Amino acid sequence: MKVHILLVSILFSMNAYAGLFDNKLKMYECENPIDANACNSFCKKTSVAFEFKVDKKQNKIFQIIYYEGKQSGSSIFETSKPYTECSIYDEKNWSCSTVIGFSRYTKTTMANGIVTMQEDHKSFKCAK
Repeated sequence: MKVHILLVSILFSMNAYAGLFDNKLKMYECENPIDANACNSFCKKTSVAFEFKVDKKQNKIFQIIYYEGKQSGSSIFETSKPYTECSIYDEKNWSCSTVIGFSRYTKTTMANGIVTMQEDHKSFKCAK
């Protein structure tokens, strides 16, 4: 019986502290770039989260995408891709821009651990 109570206590503690070690950044949709840059309370939380792995030596950023807690995709930002430019300062400060066609572009930036995403002056998102 004591072993059972001990196991339940350990499992409860592990579950309670699991969020402290979660590196996922929750995505928010914003109305404008000012709110997205601040990632403030005007932005609405979504079911999407991200993880980013930075490889400064190869100038690459690996993005892992989660939807409702389950991995749903991934992508790589790297300067060697056509029309993509990345600047990496460290793991918490970087920026990547991609030009798509004549008038479309995306820009993803992490500054001090907060990510902002912009597409074509129309879509503004952040993640923290």
